[in-house]
Amino acid sequence: MNPESASLLNDLTRSGSGSGDYLIHALHARRRRVMQCRIAAVCVLTMTALAMLAARLAPTAEKPAPVAVTPPVKSFKISGNELLDSFPEDQPVALVTWPDGRQQLLAITPVPNRAVVARR
Repeated sequence: MNPESASLLNDLTRSGSGSGDYLIHALHARRRRVMQCRIAAVCVLTMTALAMLAARLAPTAEKPAPVAVTPPVKSFKISGNELLDSFPEDQPVALVTWPDGRQQLLAITPVPNRAVVARR
């Protein structure tokens, strides 16, 4: 290295002597900055992972299942005579009124013929 270059290097590095104290200090400062960047990157990744985990584990508001609603059937009342007339003529039916005031329709159905099976 020629003396002019050495003096220029000394001027740029603020080093009056030929020692490398300033260069060592600059190297340590660079290493510190790189380490701080790495720590910041790890912190950002950790916070992102925690946020994703919290979002996954957080209870979600479940949407209620859609329910099909049918309009109510319009009911109509019929009289006792109309109810009795709705059955065929050959079927015996009766409309009984109980002492508590409620009415009940009784229909007698024929018992089917059972074939008698002889045991051997």
